[in-house]
Amino acid sequence: MQFADIVASAVADIVASAVADVVADVVADVVADVVADIVADIVADVVADVVADVVADIVADIVAEHWRRHKAPAPSFSFTGPCCRL
Repeated sequence: MQFADIVASAVADIVASAVADVVADVVADVVADVVADIVADIVADVVADVVADVVADIVADIVAEHWRRHKAPAPSFSFTGPCCRL
């Protein structure tokens, strides 16, 4: 093997290694960003659903208690009760 072949082989190895490192870093960053976005979206959706359910339950309990105290039936809530005229 001649000197030029040795240098060319070494340069090719160095370039291939550098390119592989850069590609691996870029792919890792992109995958991490995509996974983080997906997880953030899922967590936000789950939290929003849980909060909505909890708030709906609390409001339903408050409305039911209001109607129970006024001895009125509570099939559905409206602002027409004896103390809630709007």
